[in-house]
Amino acid sequence: KEYEAGRYREAVFVIRHHVKMGGEVSPDLLFLFGKSWLKAGSEAEAQSAFEDCRKKDASYGPRIAEFLRDEAVASLKASDEARGRRMMLLAVSFRSGLDFGEYDCVAAELYLDRREFDTAIGYLGRYLKEFPEAPGAAGAMIELASAYERKGDTGAAISLYRKFQERYPRSRLASNAVW
Repeated sequence: KEYEAGRYREAVFVIRHHVKMGGEVSPDLLFLFGKSWLKAGSEAEAQSAFEDCRKKDASYGPRIAEFLRDEAVASLKASDEARGRRMMLLAVSFRSGLDFGEYDCVAAELYLDRREFDTAIGYLGRYLKEFPEAPGAAGAMIELASAYERKGDTGAAISLYRKFQERYPRSRLASNAVW
């Protein structure tokens, strides 16, 4: 009831009290505990509760990941990029390959930073397929070509750079493609 009413700290208190009094600690309760901690602003406590939930029942992994994905997207929409990125990383630790929709480019950047080129390529490719006319499509195409280049697939990189030049001849990024 406390969680549904938006009283997240109170929900944390009630769950803690329940556990302290010897109450059953089910995966549902741990999932709610994680959600409550996250909404109350404690990401570390939330992560711990989510991990305990998954340890108790591995089938909760996708539910946790989807909740965290939604939190990531909401944060990014609210221009809280740092939190959005943290939530993305946490979400994919519970289930890889999550679709972040219009924010797949952000997920790709995270994987490029980790030098996980195949995963970044997957995110960028999906973004370009789903949002070919988006304002970020030109940048995504350059990033995709760069990811192929960094991976060592020069042929795919050159092909994408050429495609970029044809599609965006007046782009401020055109010199990157020519280079």
